Amino acid sequence: MKRTLLILPLFALAASADPATNAPAPETLIATARRCLDGLPEELDFARGVALLREAAEAGSAEAVARLGARYETGTGVPLDIGRAVALYREFYRDSPFVRVFGSDAAIGTMNVRGTNYCNLVVSVDPR
Repeated sequence: MKRTLLILPLFALAASADPATNAPAPETLIATARRCLDGLPEELDFARGVALLREAAEAGSAEAVARLGARYETGTGVPLDIGRAVALYREFYRDSPFVRVFGSDAAIGTMNVRGTNYCNLVVSVDPR
């Protein structure tokens, strides 16, 4: 039983890094970023969390791109920037041919998607 307990942590550590570059896997970066951004008060570190999300996004993680978009949309841990949020959401949905992302200045309604397969997403800020 002791031998199994020693092997499992080593296996988990090996799976969390890219063997070619010795860089952490995007999933590991996202998990750490979530603790920094949404964890307990003593764990909060917005700058580190956003930096980890950026690193995971640069490594090709679509989840990290979407999470960064949400941060820019709400201004949590980063300056509020709808243009950047729209760009990140467009990147996230780039392989989804029926999803269109618009900024808050778009005059889009249900009439634009009725009878189609399209989903229009409008990114805007509620000032309340």
